[in-house]
Amino acid sequence: MQNTSSLFLRIFKWALMLVCVVFFLYFFIDVVPMDSRQDQIESGTTSGFLIWTYLLAGTCAVLSIGFPIYQFIIDTIQNPKSAIKIGLVLAVLGIVALIAYVKSDGGFDSIMPTMVETTEGELFWSDFGIRYLWSMLILAVVAVIAHYLLKIIR
Repeated sequence: MQNTSSLFLRIFKWALMLVCVVFFLYFFIDVVPMDSRQDQIESGTTSGFLIWTYLLAGTCAVLSIGFPIYQFIIDTIQNPKSAIKIGLVLAVLGIVALIAYVKSDGGFDSIMPTMVETTEGELFWSDFGIRYLWSMLILAVVAVIAHYLLKIIR
């Protein structure tokens, strides 16, 4: 089972990288008209790049949520005690997301340019994302430091 999923992930990774390289070359070999924004919109290239970006982000989100759930189910079947660790990690992720959600507000920031038109909802979700990512970065650094300290102590 492990070899099949590993092979699938390798093939999937290379396929995504190939498509990204094609888009990269398509953009930088001057196929995309760079004269004006109107030319890019009319030729449809801008929307193509945005759709690919949305597909990549959605794929990453589904895989980053789906594989831990899949691993959790497999671990629960094989060794129920090891599933407790994964459950704790998922609980911590949920708690951090909840805290970031509660701390987020949709207010305008004084640094933000005034010519950008955004809604309160967009500001709320961008604030949530920034707070969540910073919290996860801090937790990752603390976890790495704690791991090395525990290794030294043992």
